[in-house]
Amino acid sequence: MSRNISICIKSSTIPRTPTSPPQPPTNPPLTPLPPAPTMHPTLLLLARGRGKTIPIKLLSTAGTGYFYTTRKNVSKTTWKLQRRKYDPIVRRHVLFSEAKIK
Repeated sequence: MSRNISICIKSSTIPRTPTSPPQPPTNPPLTPLPPAPTMHPTLLLLARGRGKTIPIKLLSTAGTGYFYTTRKNVSKTTWKLQRRKYDPIVRRHVLFSEAKIK
């Protein structure tokens, strides 16, 4: 007669292999993009191609130093530009007259 002997092993006696920590992704790390070049709006006007128009500065006559930049066609507009625009420093509309951009 043969006997079937079953052996019961407790789970606490089985040696466990240590689990490895999760591996990082294999993709290379993303590098941040370089910052976009920022230019003053006046320099953007100067950086354009050559044409019949030139960039000018409209300077406040209130004496605050506030100015707007725009373009002027010198072949069609030979006089100095003057515009009534808003000056946020004095908080009212004042006369702005043309000045050269240095």
